[in-house]
Amino acid sequence: MSTSSEHQSNPGQDIYWAEFEEKGLPFEGMREMDSTLNEDFRAADWGFRQLTDITNLEQRAVVSDQIAQAASAIPDNLLEMKSQLEALNETCDGAFRHPSAETAAMDGKQTRMARMNVTDFFRAAGSTLDCMAAVSIGILRTPLSIEKASFSQLIRGLEMHLKGDVPQHQRNSTANFDSMIESVKNDPWPGWLSWTSDMRNVCIHRARRLFMMLPVDEDKPSTKLHVVTDNPYDVLMSTSRYMPHLPTKPALPELLNLGTSSGINEVYLNEDAVQTASAISFVVTDLVEKITAQLVDIWQGKDNSPANFKAPECAWQLPEVQSATFQGTSQNKQDVEADFIVMSPGAIERPRLAEAIRAERSRNKRD
Repeated sequence: MSTSSEHQSNPGQDIYWAEFEEKGLPFEGMREMDSTLNEDFRAADWGFRQLTDITNLEQRAVVSDQIAQAASAIPDNLLEMKSQLEALNETCDGAFRHPSAETAAMDGKQTRMARMNVTDFFRAAGSTLDCMAAVSIGILRTPLSIEKASFSQLIRGLEMHLKGDVPQHQRNSTANFDSMIESVKNDPWPGWLSWTSDMRNVCIHRARRLFMMLPVDEDKPSTKLHVVTDNPYDVLMSTSRYMPHLPTKPALPELLNLGTSSGINEVYLNEDAVQTASAISFVVTDLVEKITAQLVDIWQGKDNSPANFKAPECAWQLPEVQSATFQGTSQNKQDVEADFIVMSPGAIERPRLAEAIRAERSRNKRD
């Protein structure tokens, strides 16, 4: 496998971050963290030199890559979250009318599109937070799985997982990090982080209604038109407009929520889904910038060394490599003839490190 390019920054990165600027999203913290981790990632060091206390070279390489890749995935997910918000706003433009026999197909398509937008929005929001958790666990060297990291672990706190002989600097840094998360998890609205996590789980893992169509509140001044008709219901249905509203308790089965509430306002939010998603998009992005700023300070600090941060080798054990059981759907079993892969110049250290792992395994097999 050819890996001849020199290590250099990705020439397309400026264009990448320009998209954040175009969408009005803050990104300085993310850019600095992504750049710093990529610059520190070296095949010669088997990943990050800050993790040299991981004596198993293959484990150090894979763990380093997991941290770096999680950091790179954060801005990708944020851009997708913002794109789905824009799509939801477009889908809901003009609100939803009451379906009729003539418009049922078109109305059904609009509703399905709104469900897709909501699902993809919260999937991206949840993935953003989980990737943020993975980077936090890696930089703080918390004895938790990086691969299975969840932001709920950050909400509950990381210091509780530091057991035994842990450097005091690591314990202090983790305690300060926990305090920061505690101070923002209910800001600016109580429970918003847990609610966002529950919405992602509903969208991805649960067979539940994502939203309810509620009438649009027409509080704007307008000229009233009095209509005399024998079919007032038909007139009402043809003039009424609706917007999707998200559940107040997404983790609770809808029927149980409906059956135990005193009114519809206890079951669904009193604002439409576009307004809710817009606000969530803003605070998630702001939260990411706050967390990355603190993590960059820790990573770039003079105390970021194995003497002050103990890597949890046992918690970061690698999975056993097994042969693939799925070989694709094509009936053509002809092998692909290729001896190189195409990657951005800024990612050249990854295939170099993969080649080092391959060579090390080959030597161990011969021995």
